Amino acid sequence: MRSSLKPLYLVLGLAGACSLVNKFDPVNDVPAAAGSSGKGGSGGKGGAGGKGGAGGEAGISGSSVTGGTSSGGTGVIGAAGEGGAAGETGNGGSPITGGLVVVATDVGTGVTAKHYVVLLDPADGHEIARTPTTLKVLAMAYEAAHDTWFVFTGTPGLSGDATGPLLVGSMNTAGFEVRQTVTVPKPTNQSTVAILNQRILYRSSSHSGANTNDDVLTLLTTAPGATVKPIGKLTIPYRYSIVSSVGRPNSGGTAGGRVFFLHENIDDATDNCVMADAGTEQACSVYYSSLNVLATDLSLTLPAANISTVAQLDHDGSYAALAIQPGAASNTVAVVVPPRRALGADASVFRYNAGTGAPVAGGPIAFSLSTPTKPIQPTSSISIATVSLDPCTDLMFTGELANTALLYAVNIGTPPGMPLAFDPLSKNGTVGSTTYEPYSKTLIHYNIDNVNPSFSGFQIGGTPAAPSVMVRGKTGAAPWKVPVGIIPLVVVAKVPEAPPCN
Repeated sequence: MRSSLKPLYLVLGLAGACSLVNKFDPVNDVPAAAGSSGKGGSGGKGGAGGKGGAGGEAGISGSSVTGGTSSGGTGVIGAAGEGGAAGETGNGGSPITGGLVVVATDVGTGVTAKHYVVLLDPADGHEIARTPTTLKVLAMAYEAAHDTWFVFTGTPGLSGDATGPLLVGSMNTAGFEVRQTVTVPKPTNQSTVAILNQRILYRSSSHSGANTNDDVLTLLTTAPGATVKPIGKLTIPYRYSIVSSVGRPNSGGTAGGRVFFLHENIDDATDNCVMADAGTEQACSVYYSSLNVLATDLSLTLPAANISTVAQLDHDGSYAALAIQPGAASNTVAVVVPPRRALGADASVFRYNAGTGAPVAGGPIAFSLSTPTKPIQPTSSISIATVSLDPCTDLMFTGELANTALLYAVNIGTPPGMPLAFDPLSKNGTVGSTTYEPYSKTLIHYNIDNVNPSFSGFQIGGTPAAPSVMVRGKTGAAPWKVPVGIIPLVVVAKVPEAPPCN
C-alpha cells in the first residue's frame, strides 16, 4: 500500500498522433536579484502610452496607462484588523481598463525577505507598479463581477498561525489599493481557491471537522460594500482529499455558483487501486465532483453521490490537473490525466459543463504527449503539471512535468485538431504553471524557483484546430520585458465577465 500522507498539491490536449515540436531560443527569463523596497514607490521612467500600460522600468514604479509617471503606492500593507490597513484612503492611481497580470513575488529569503504584489502589462510584461505587503502572499483571486482583488497573506505552512490578513481592493496604475484588511483562515495554496459570486471557497490550513484529516474549506462572503468575513465551511471526507478546485460564479446579483473539485483517494483502507505496471506504487483512482453553492449555504458536506471516478493514475510521481474556461455557463471544465506508465503515451481530457457540472457529450479526448524529439519514457513518471483554457475558444494549454517537459496547445472542441508541443523555456528544465491572458492572447509560463526562476510569455495565434505559438520578442510579437528580480510565486491574469474575444 502507498503512504497515507496528503498529496503534494500542484498549482493548476487531441487526436492521438505525434505533435510538431517548436524549439525556441532562450528568452528574457529573469534571475533572482535584489529589488527596491520601502515606502510607496517613486514613479517609473515613463514610456510611450498605450492600452494596458506604458513603459515603466524595473523597480518600484507607478507608470500611467497614458504615459509618464504617477504616484506610487501608499506604504506597506497587511496589518490585520476589521478596520482596514494602511493605504485604504486611495493611492492616486488610475483604473486599468485593459489587460493585467498580477504577480506575487519575494525579494530576499528568510526573515529579511520583502514581499510584493507586482502589476505587469501582459502585452510585453513590463512593470506598471508594485506594492509591498507585510507578509508573504499565499494565494490571490479576482472577482470579475465587482472588479475586486483578494490577496491572502500570512506565514507559509500548516504550523504556526492558522489565520492571516486577507487584503481586499483594486489594482490601478499606482499599485494595489487596499480597501479592507480582515483576518481569515489561511489558504493551503493557490490551487484550492475557487472564486464565486460574492463568495470565495478555499481549503484552509485549520481543521475543525470530527476527523482532523478531513479537508475543511472556508466559505467567505465578499458582498460589495460589506466586510469580507468567513460565514461557513465545506467538509470533504479524507477519503476524497482535494487536489485542486475552481469556481464558476453565478451571474447578476445572485451570490454563489458552482465549484469543481479534483480529488485523490488517499484512504489506504478503501483505495480503489491496482498493481502498477511500472514503478513501486499502486495505480489508484482520481475523482471529480461539483457542488452548487447557494446564497443561503453555510455549512456544507460534499455528498458521495456527487463524486465520480475519472481514471486510475500511477501515484509514483504522476498527477492530474484541473482548470475552468472562464465566461459563459456553457463553457468547459477540463480534467487532464496522464497515461499510466508503460501503457501508452496518450493523455486524456475529461470535459464537464461549467454551468451544470455534467460530463460533455462525446467522452474524453485523447492526445499524444510523445513527439519525434521528445518521446515518452514508458517506465518513468508521467505528470500533468498545469492546465489553462482560452475563454474565447476551445484551445487548452497543458504541460507535462516529469517526462517530456513540454507544453501543449490542444483543441478540445469539435472536431479536434493536431496538438502542438513546444518548449516552455524553463531555465531549470521543468514545466511550471501557466495562466492565459485574453486581452493580449498571451500564454504566461512561470516556474517557481528561487535560484533559476522562469517567466516567459508566448503569443497565441492561429485557430484552435491549427494553433500557432510564438515567443514574445520574436518577429511580429511584442518583447517580453519582465523586470529583473521577479520570482513569480503566484500569477493571476485579469479575466472580465465578458472576455475580449476578437
